[in-house]
Amino acid sequence: MEMAGVVNYYYPTPADEAYNTRVREAGEEIVANWPFPLKGYRYSFQAIKSEEIKAFSCPSGLIYVTSGLIDIIESKGELEMVLAHEIAHIEQRHGLEEYREQGQAVFQNNPIAVANRLNDFARHLVLVGYSDAHEREADFFAMAYHVHRGGADPTPLSLVLQKLKDVQWRDLRVGGGLFSGRSNLDERMRLIRKTRIEPFAGNTSFFRRGADGAVNARINLLFQKIVENRLTLYTSIETEETIPFSSQGRSRIVIETADASYVLVQRDISFIRKPPEGLEGGVNHHTYVITFTSDGEKNPLPIARANIRRITLSRPIGPINGQTIFEFVH
Repeated sequence: MEMAGVVNYYYPTPADEAYNTRVREAGEEIVANWPFPLKGYRYSFQAIKSEEIKAFSCPSGLIYVTSGLIDIIESKGELEMVLAHEIAHIEQRHGLEEYREQGQAVFQNNPIAVANRLNDFARHLVLVGYSDAHEREADFFAMAYHVHRGGADPTPLSLVLQKLKDVQWRDLRVGGGLFSGRSNLDERMRLIRKTRIEPFAGNTSFFRRGADGAVNARINLLFQKIVENRLTLYTSIETEETIPFSSQGRSRIVIETADASYVLVQRDISFIRKPPEGLEGGVNHHTYVITFTSDGEKNPLPIARANIRRITLSRPIGPINGQTIFEFVH
């Protein structure tokens, strides 16, 4: 039984059409305006009839929201935060990460054993939810969407979490999905208050050109997340070449500005099998989404887009040296 089957088993009754219309229209608007490269999932948004206060995301792209949760939501912005949070779980592939973290093999020779383990895992996600770390990461992407759409603090996400905290102790219907029993709501709200999200203003693309002057690679600066003096940089890179970075790599990005150089280390990377728009060459290009971090950043934050002169990507060669992979200029 796949995860959608588990949801339908525990919550077999669809909500009234008015609930479904509200959820579907909000979800489709979010997907159409998602500020990060989408990985190609086919999203479907459904409301299910239940007094429980929950939302679920299936790794395949299905997202469910209970009528009980919709009833306590007071604005479109709050509903968007719930759905953006669940979209983030799918886009960041948190389901696969949790499955691996539980020590489960993704591929096995025994299909019955695989089916049973997947069924148990799907039931676990529906009833218990994601880990606290994955909930916090999904919170960030929901906040980034809110900022991308012109929102200001306090975000509707904070209002939703506070509302759930207020009813959590007196109402056993709260839990699962966005409000995982493994999640610390107080800590999540504290991090939301401490987190500063800065989109890059203006033209955020820098380019590498070949000998003929044609663009053959592009880096897009998406967002900066600043928590105290810790900087996380979200980027996408479009190129026809294979980037020799691994998901466990320690590759680096150096951003040279008029006054300082920012050195960040790769945290994670994902690959999207589709050609981006606007590059010469067309179908051979692909998109990489790469996150870089810097602890204890001493240079001024946030990084000002107008001050950036050059961006260099390198991978480590031995314990000290590095090899330049790409060099981008505006």
